[in-house]
Amino acid sequence: GLDLASTDDITALAVCTGNDELGWGFEMHYFMPERSVERRLDKDENSVYLGFKDDPHVHLTPGNVTDYNVIRRLISGHYIEDGEVKYDERNLMEKYLVKGVAYDRWNSLNLIRDLEGDGVPCDPFGQGFASMSFPSKEFEKCVLQGKVCHGGDEVLRWMMGNVSLRYDASGNIKPDKSKSGDKIDGVVAAIMAIGEALTFVEDENSDFEFFMAVIGNNV
Repeated sequence: GLDLASTDDITALAVCTGNDELGWGFEMHYFMPERSVERRLDKDENSVYLGFKDDPHVHLTPGNVTDYNVIRRLISGHYIEDGEVKYDERNLMEKYLVKGVAYDRWNSLNLIRDLEGDGVPCDPFGQGFASMSFPSKEFEKCVLQGKVCHGGDEVLRWMMGNVSLRYDASGNIKPDKSKSGDKIDGVVAAIMAIGEALTFVEDENSDFEFFMAVIGNNV
């Protein structure tokens, strides 16, 4: 699930494994420009952003805007350097059998075009109640049942504390940040990833078991 933010904000990527019976495992990645972190720390030197510089899953790019080339490199391994396309074998397509990347259509055209050209299967994912409600309810259920494994991700913990639920007249739900006013991008990406995963029917649970072994059993 790829929640692609504006170029000066947090973009979140959630790698999701598991199913609706076992629960869901997540490997999270966050991308943002260094200057955004500095601006936050200028306002509050004790901000949660202080830990971002040392978090291995937070990818800071130089300057004022997020370098989407870094996102592409992590997902597909392909990236541009000195005007040439290069390849980094330490990428998610090599690590996982990626069935699909759910993405928000907003501001994603160039990056998605590059990823699809790299052979990454990408699927647009709406941000309204129609698309978000079912995976949001699945995510909420598994959180309450202790069936969400995220490897002790402190950024995701913080974002979970910023989330409230928005309801429509039919009882549909989706994540909302209006009450806290702070970031929830990782939660949105995780829900999108669940929504994408639920479109595939799996007969084996080995992927989830492998993921649990890799990142630990923190719930």
